[in-house]
Amino acid sequence: MKQFVTCLIVVVALGWNGQSQAQFKNPVASWGVSMGGAQGDNQPGDRWVMLYRGYLQYEFVPALLGQVGVGYTRLDAPTYSAQVLMADLRLLVVPFSLPNLNPFLFAGLGLSKTLNISNSNFLAWSSDRYRYPKQYLQRTPVAG
Repeated sequence: MKQFVTCLIVVVALGWNGQSQAQFKNPVASWGVSMGGAQGDNQPGDRWVMLYRGYLQYEFVPALLGQVGVGYTRLDAPTYSAQVLMADLRLLVVPFSLPNLNPFLFAGLGLSKTLNISNSNFLAWSSDRYRYPKQYLQRTPVAG
């Protein structure tokens, strides 16, 4: 499954390579995929793993965009593993755009759910890495 997802992302990235060579501008409505790294914070032996995310983006006004995204990762450590599905809402601010540079700031809220544990609760989080409720995290042996 992991190899299939990686191949799919590479094919999509290569297929859209022509559009990535264009100058930066924010279309009114768009979609995208992204990859990054994730690491659990429960134990010193937690490993870095790939994080995959797909999103829909909408431009409210020229410098303000919104995103709705869904992501997946499989956290891995010597004593546990967790398949995590994430959903989030992000608000992006693009202060300026140059031909080769498109900086942005974002803030967001989201939920994550562990898929490999039956009846697991949703964990809420925000872009400032503050997770709540703290009591839930202390008695739950699941990566956040």
